[in-house]
Amino acid sequence: MGLRVVSRVMLILYSAATILQYNDPDLYFWMPVYGLAALWSWMHRTGRKLPEPWVEFFAAACLASALYVGAALPEGTLNYRQEELSESGGLLVTAVWSLVLARHQRIARKGRAA
Repeated sequence: MGLRVVSRVMLILYSAATILQYNDPDLYFWMPVYGLAALWSWMHRTGRKLPEPWVEFFAAACLASALYVGAALPEGTLNYRQEELSESGGLLVTAVWSLVLARHQRIARKGRAA
């Protein structure tokens, strides 16, 4: 399956996640995070140039946040708090997806230059 098709799926998922954050008490954090991921997906899907340094910074910030939220989980138990676990997972997926998009654009640019 092509990355543009995956970008379309991720665009739909991140757009839905952004909208669903409307009732969340910390929507001022989550709506921009998922909204930017939706924007990166839309830009890739439509062939627009991604701002690679910003996407990579965003991915690093998501990864650092995922590790921070994940560190708050209690160790050695199976009674993890569901919200922290899902928040950490969402940040991790967003970080990986952003890096995939930035890396794909960089490889495509180098391929065109060669």
